[in-house]
Amino acid sequence: NARLLDPAQALDAPGYLLAEDGLITAAGAGSADTTLRKDAEIIDCKGACLAPGLVDMRVQSADPGAEHLEDLHTLLHAAASGGISTIVALPNAKPVIDDASMIDSLSLRATR
Repeated sequence: NARLLDPAQALDAPGYLLAEDGLITAAGAGSADTTLRKDAEIIDCKGACLAPGLVDMRVQSADPGAEHLEDLHTLLHAAASGGISTIVALPNAKPVIDDASMIDSLSLRATR
């Protein structure tokens, strides 16, 4: 019982999501298949929105330069907590991220 939102599928409807071992196995409008495993855990989302990961196109990052305020790890954690799966950092960090080695360093740290 969730509101499924998926712009790529032009979907905005009540629906369901099935997952197994942490991976989505099915999703769609309407009711879940009646052939669910008997040990399946059912979570009532009470109409809450369920959508693919969102993209934040205007992220202000304090990393590099002011990691004492917020570092890449805390930034990514906060984004993920809000349903954001992809960020695009604004070019206003100090020092400015202006060469490939700085981008490579941030990318490597983001994957850890």
